[in-house]
Amino acid sequence: MTYSEYNGFRRGDFEFEGRNAIIVFPDKPDPQGRWVLKMEYFDAFPGFHLEMLRRGWHLLFLENINRWGTDADTDAKARFVEYASEEFGLEKKACLEGMSCGGLCSVNFAAKYPDLVSVMYLDAPVMNLLSCPMGFGRGIPLDGDTGWHEIQDAYGFDIEGLLAFRGHPIDRIGGLVEKRIPAAILYGDSDNLVPYPENGAFLEKAYREAGIPLFTVCRMGCGHHPHGLEDPRELCDFVEKYSKKEEDKMEIKEILSKVDHTLLAVDATWPQIMEIIDDGTHYETASVCIPASYVKVASEYASAKAAQYLRRPVKICTVIGFPNGYSTSRVKCYEAKCAVEDGADEVDMVINVGWVKNGWYELVLSEIKAIKKACDEAGEMVGKKIILKVIIETCLLTDEEKIRMCEVVSESGADFIKTSTGFSKAGATFHDVELMAAHVKNGLKIKAAGGISSIEDAEKFIELGADRLGTSRIIKIVKAQ
Repeated sequence: MTYSEYNGFRRGDFEFEGRNAIIVFPDKPDPQGRWVLKMEYFDAFPGFHLEMLRRGWHLLFLENINRWGTDADTDAKARFVEYASEEFGLEKKACLEGMSCGGLCSVNFAAKYPDLVSVMYLDAPVMNLLSCPMGFGRGIPLDGDTGWHEIQDAYGFDIEGLLAFRGHPIDRIGGLVEKRIPAAILYGDSDNLVPYPENGAFLEKAYREAGIPLFTVCRMGCGHHPHGLEDPRELCDFVEKYSKKEEDKMEIKEILSKVDHTLLAVDATWPQIMEIIDDGTHYETASVCIPASYVKVASEYASAKAAQYLRRPVKICTVIGFPNGYSTSRVKCYEAKCAVEDGADEVDMVINVGWVKNGWYELVLSEIKAIKKACDEAGEMVGKKIILKVIIETCLLTDEEKIRMCEVVSESGADFIKTSTGFSKAGATFHDVELMAAHVKNGLKIKAAGGISSIEDAEKFIELGADRLGTSRIIKIVKAQ
């Protein structure tokens, strides 16, 4: 190996199977041994991988025969990943950094060897050979005829063969979705070499529909170049977040045990409620959260479904003062009492946000205590302990107001403080849960709700301190798997 300096880091050049290879060593290696594999154009637009080097990640590169993601290069890279993992003590999965044709190489590699990939960073990725290099759509051909001749040399195509080809990266998206490989995609809205609507947009659409972690940035007014971001830190944060080792990830069953499987749509039908209960029973979620008008019949149905599964009925959660919270305290107390009498095990109440904005915290506290008392008394009549959760609608509050509400709810005797209804401006955020975890007292637990759309985000909320998650998406993702 020949050593040199690379942007302030130690670089090693060596051969692997007769190909040129490079490794760049971080000053303080990441304890997990995580690393970036640059798929093509090693030193082009290095901002991303330089930041990852500063964070302790290694950087590696293996020379391609060509830049068009053919099997010979894809298979060689698979052997290289296994070699690098063993030889340099690195994680068995690499983060793929693919710009332009490097994006094509990345997608082809991840589709064929998904178990060797932790996360992908794709920058203006070529995903459709008819678009680039051919320019058959809204774009222009790559370097006149040069791109076509490269494709002929790489794949041995004639034009009819290319038109019939079904191995473009866009044809391989299903494999990436199946394996749920997180991805970051950057692109320019004025790119006429690799037009995004003909290339990366297909991957973005599939990922969004499947709820797979995705980071996207559209560079307004930008063509195919430059790649990267002036400040790559947010991109790097995404890559770090979704590159955890499998053994560090939370079991799905543990996550599901903290989920309030939720359906609160105004047009929710009884067949949909039955499906929610079926799924909650089958996957053993913490509860199902449904409109109060369905609680009585849902409670009966849940008991029958549990008998079928030979297990305890899924708990029934409902909402009161929902979603605006400005009905009177008397009405909320009566709603809570009726819900418990109908069979609810848990009650999620919405505070009067206007009172918080007025600074009327004593009124807020009194209301929560009154509803808590109504739940306790009704629960005693039916012989069960009722869980009370207090929704504070964090998207409408300042951090100071959120902290004050942590204190109020901690004093009230409620069981949970909950971020959101999911019906206002925004749902749960990592910041809000982290803030709550730092300020709740007296054993008060935290429920994050609203907008939780991936298993990875669910796990992150739990790690930050949430004991419950209000979401409908997690079960859909699990069922899709």
